[in-house]
Amino acid sequence: MINEVTEDFIQELFNKIDNLTSVIAEQTATINKLTETIAKQQVEIMMQREESAKLKEQVNKNSKNSSKPPSSDGFNKPQPKSLRKSSDKKQGAQKGHKGSGFSITKEPDEIINHIPTPCNGCTNFGSCTSYEITGKRYEVDIIINTKVILHQTLAFTCPYRNNEVLTSVFPENIKSTMQYGYSLQALVVALNTMGMVSINRTHELLSDLFCIPISTGTIHKMVTECAGKLSLVVEGIREKLLKSPIIHFNETGTRVDNKTRWVHNASNSDYTFLTIENKRGYEGMKSSNVLPHFSGIAVHDCWAS
Repeated sequence: MINEVTEDFIQELFNKIDNLTSVIAEQTATINKLTETIAKQQVEIMMQREESAKLKEQVNKNSKNSSKPPSSDGFNKPQPKSLRKSSDKKQGAQKGHKGSGFSITKEPDEIINHIPTPCNGCTNFGSCTSYEITGKRYEVDIIINTKVILHQTLAFTCPYRNNEVLTSVFPENIKSTMQYGYSLQALVVALNTMGMVSINRTHELLSDLFCIPISTGTIHKMVTECAGKLSLVVEGIREKLLKSPIIHFNETGTRVDNKTRWVHNASNSDYTFLTIENKRGYEGMKSSNVLPHFSGIAVHDCWAS
């Protein structure tokens, strides 16, 4: 009996050992696969880190730490540092400076007299024999107003011309039933160009301030028509520069319709010619149409193109 139990026990142990051996073999295979996967992932991580470092290096390059021109810095240009040395003078206008501050440029449109407090409600007010002005203070304000002009043509039956009907005509500048006047057009162009206010914001300002719901398309048309009228002036500036013995040339990045564009500049002490081009470098210079035709001295930043 003891021998049978012993043999059964030993056989059971051998079976358990075989099972454990199989489990260990499977786990060893799994560990080997995981180890191989980890090794591959470590290699990929190293490669990604190297790629990330290269991209960061490219992004951080600018005209200060590489051979890239200043025009490529876009809106990430470093703040300019003044080369002027500090002085012992205080800030602001110096003693003896005449100044050109706030001043009245026209006669008052309205005068408001303020009477003493005891005079308010006085039954004898107005019978005082004399008074004097003891002080003056000016308030400068603006009036926001929309002016609507109705143009009408008239017809008269003239008895001195055998009852001929004489009909008037509209002025040449009044061409449609509804149109905008010259002052409004000038304001639109000034806001969008000199003021650098977008077409959408110009539309919002005119709608809110003047209750004029002028469309963005009309604003664009006004600016385009004004530019067309100035084409001869712009071409005249280009021709004046071409005759100049020396011109400064440069370019800088800007944003147009959320896209990067390039402002090409040609200027001397009297004239400045600016164009917006899709390309920088040689292609942009050629499109600007100044430098390719210039034979004088060109002052530039020594960029190769």
